[in-house]
Order: sequence, then C-alpha cells, then structure tokens
Amino acid sequence: MKSQMFLRSVIQFYSKPSWMPRPYSSGNTEFNISGEVISILAKKKPIEPALEPLVPFLSQKIITSVIKDQVNRRLGFRFFIWASRRERLRSRESFGLVIDMLSEDNGCDLYWQTLEELKSGGISVDSYCFCVLLSAYAKMGMREKAIESFGRMKEFDCRPDVFTYNVILQVMMREEIFFMLAFAVYNEMLKCNCAPNQYTFSILMDGLYKKGRVGDAQKLFDDMTSRGISPNSVTYTILISGLCQRGNAEDALKLFHEMKSGGHTPDSVAHNALLDGFCKLGRMVEAFELLRLFEKDGFVLGLRGYSSLIDGLFKARRYNEAFELYAVMLKKNIKPDAVLYSVLIKGISKAGKIEDALKLLSSMPSEGVYPDTYCYNAVIKALCEQGLLEEARSLRLEMSETESFPDAFTDTILICSMCRNGLVRNAEEIFKEIEKRGCSPSVATFNALIDGLCKSGELKEARLLLHKMEVGRPASLFLRLSHSGNKSID
Repeated sequence: MKSQMFLRSVIQFYSKPSWMPRPYSSGNTEFNISGEVISILAKKKPIEPALEPLVPFLSQKIITSVIKDQVNRRLGFRFFIWASRRERLRSRESFGLVIDMLSEDNGCDLYWQTLEELKSGGISVDSYCFCVLLSAYAKMGMREKAIESFGRMKEFDCRPDVFTYNVILQVMMREEIFFMLAFAVYNEMLKCNCAPNQYTFSILMDGLYKKGRVGDAQKLFDDMTSRGISPNSVTYTILISGLCQRGNAEDALKLFHEMKSGGHTPDSVAHNALLDGFCKLGRMVEAFELLRLFEKDGFVLGLRGYSSLIDGLFKARRYNEAFELYAVMLKKNIKPDAVLYSVLIKGISKAGKIEDALKLLSSMPSEGVYPDTYCYNAVIKALCEQGLLEEARSLRLEMSETESFPDAFTDTILICSMCRNGLVRNAEEIFKEIEKRGCSPSVATFNALIDGLCKSGELKEARLLLHKMEVGRPASLFLRLSHSGNKSID
C-alpha cells in the first residue's frame, strides 16, 4: 500500500496537459502511426533519427500504446526515453507503465543497458528518464539502489531537475538512515541553483514533523514563504497534521482557517488530523463543535474520524457516549478495522468489562479483522490490573500461536504485574523467554524486574541484572532501548 501511495505521489508531478494541437485525431490514423513507429523500432538502428519526422503526429496515447505493445523491453525503454524529451508526450500512463516494466524480472538491468547504449552512441538523456528509474526502485523497496542511481546521473551528463530532486528526497525521507542525507541533497539542490517548489518543501516538512523536529519544520516553512512560494493544500495538510501530532492543535486550527481563507479546500486528512488533535488533548467539547462546523462544509465523518472521537470519549471516561457513537457508526455500514478494535478493546477494558473485551477480541476473525499486538496488549494489561495473572499468561500463550507475537510491551506488562504480586520467579521465567526468542528486553522490562528483585530482597540478582543491562550490550543499542520509555505501562 505504501509503495502505491508513493507511486501516485510521484506520478502527479508529471501530469501535464497536452498543450500542442494534434494534427490527426481519428482512431484509424492513430493506429497507422502506431504501426509505423513499431515498424521503425523493429527495422531501424538507431531509431531516433527515423522517429523524428513522426513527432508532429504523435500523442500521449500513441506513446503508451507503442510501449505496451513492444515485446522487446529494451526497445520499449529506448522509445520511452526518446519520447519523454518532449513534455507534451509525457503522461501518467506511460510513466506508470514503464515503472511496471522495470519492476519485472531484470527490468532495471535492461534499462541500465539501454542507458549505457545511448551514452556509447552519444545520445543524451534527461532527468525524466532517471525519475522513472528512481521511482521503480522505491516501489520495490530498493531505496539504496535509488540513491545510488541518483548519484550516477552525472556519468550520463544528466543534471537533476526539481522533479528528480523531489523523487529522491521522498525516497530518503522514508528511511531513518537517509534522513540527514536528504538535507545534504537539498543543500546541493540550492547550490546548483535548482529552485525548490511546493512539493520539495512539503516532503521535507513532513519528514521533520514525523521526527518531532517541529521548530525546524516551521523554519523551513518560513524559508518557503520568504522565497515567494505560497503553501498549497498538501503543504497546509502536512503542517496541520504535524502540529496536531505534537499536541499543538490550536495553532493547527489557525492554519486550517488560514488555509481556507487562502482559497484552499481542506481534505479529509486535514479534518481528521484536527479532530484527532483535540481528542488526544481531551478537549472533546471542542472536537464535537469542530465536527459540526466541518459537516456544514460537506465533510463526511469516516472510520478515521470515528476512531479518534471514540478513543477520546473512552479516555474522558464517557463510556456510554463512546458505545453510542460506535453504534451510530455501525448503522452507517462503516466496518471497524484493527485500529478501532484496539481502541474499543482498550476502552471496554478500562471500563472494567473484561469479559466483553475478551468476547470482542475473539469475534474479530469472524469479521475479517485479525487482532494485532496492540489489541492483545490492551486485554492483557486489563487482566493484570484486576489481578487475573493466569488468564493474562494464557492470553499471551494464545497470542504466541498467532501472527501477533508478544512484544517488549507485552512482556513488560506481565513482568510488572507479577513483581507487584510477589511472583518474581514467574517474572524471571518470562524474562528468560524473551532472551530465548533472541529479543533484547527493553529498559522498561529490565527496570520492572530489577525493581521486583529489590523488593523481594534479592539484591545480588538485582545488581547482576543491572550490570547486564548497562554493560552486557553495545552502547548504541542501549541508547536505542532507552528511547523506548514505558509505553507499555502508560
């Protein structure tokens, strides 16, 4: 799904209207031109000089048709590279088609062979030809290859344009290890006098917000506006979502109004981000007031919005209202997903209705939704809080037999509860199971067991465990574990 979303966002950069008049529009003429192109591809070497006289008669439709019908993929790639030099012949369809061809067996190797062949023949290529290659690598999850290919553009005397930079920046911002490299590429872009556009800033700001670097994202926004670039709907939505995720819903709402007054129509992502932002802050009155205003503008509450509101009501201990809203949602034939089930199970458990939570958990597969780790952890935590440790362990065992394996949070919940109830030996057994699975216990898990050992007077074992936590692992790993915090016991 993520790769498809990435592909759609890349292709939209190249959706340009055909501004040239088409000399012929009849189906028969297009068929004849397509046939002539296919004949040239089969008989002429090199193909480029022979194709030039046909340029006035070509259309985006003919380009796509020829590529689709070409059995020899290398010839198809070469024709695409030749045709894409002319902006009026570029289209979403041909761009997406070539990405599919590259994704097939040895497709990228054949494309590189085509590029090398063109270089040997003294035929230049432009950055658009590399954009399609970078996009294909990204679609296949081969981000290192995409970055390597971007670096090789200079071998072909090909200078990246703003669209190419946007594609590679989007690739880099999706991987933690390439995050800083993305900003080095952005600085290179500026040094090369390649002016960034709205998409460039949107990509970078989105990455910064997701990393929690709100100040840097806002500086980048200021930089964008100082360059005379007005934010578009995508930019505004990213800013609104980022501010809401960081608990700054009020500023997000101001931006929302600014967005509307600037003539931009907010989409469901912006509406849902604001609803979620106010719900997370526990400001349910304002959340429902916003919903009423949004609905006046034509917004239709969907699964994402219902999930945020139901979660907010549960957190505010307004259980009856949460159940009522869920019933309204079901009447509208909106089916819950794993996220909403997790919200429901957690809310029902907090309301003290453990049996109902267990029933809901067991009913999920029959509804076509399978419980994830979050669903199981919510019930296990509730069972532990009520002292039902055997039931909690049984559920953990059931969880191990599904695709939702116990994680560090599951084990920390159980170890904390067992230590609180004086079952330190049982807690140690679970701790050993974690290590047998080849997993590294989190700092919170270590802390829970160390605390339990100390309270039971087993100070020697506690000191050994502390030493193991601090010394018995690489420092870098220890730092990473330290960031895990106590999410499982919040």
